[in-house]
Amino acid sequence: MGILLGYILAKAFKYIIAFVLVIIAGAILNVWSISGSNGNLFGNLTEAKEYMQYVIQFAKFLSILLIGPVLAGFIIGLIIGWLHK
Repeated sequence: MGILLGYILAKAFKYIIAFVLVIIAGAILNVWSISGSNGNLFGNLTEAKEYMQYVIQFAKFLSILLIGPVLAGFIIGLIIGWLHK
């Protein structure tokens, strides 16, 4: 189960990252079209720094969810490999 879960999370991870990047790109393009000056853009970017700690915590949580099953699958694979010599 760990091997399968690790495989599925690894495959889905790239789609999750792509979705987040599309959302960020859309927000940046929307800011450029709405704002009349670069000052508003930089103001919005400095406000976004407040949420950076939440993004980092989410990334750590996601990495634990991704690495845990992969590590468990790796250990199970090692055990299976040792038993079937």
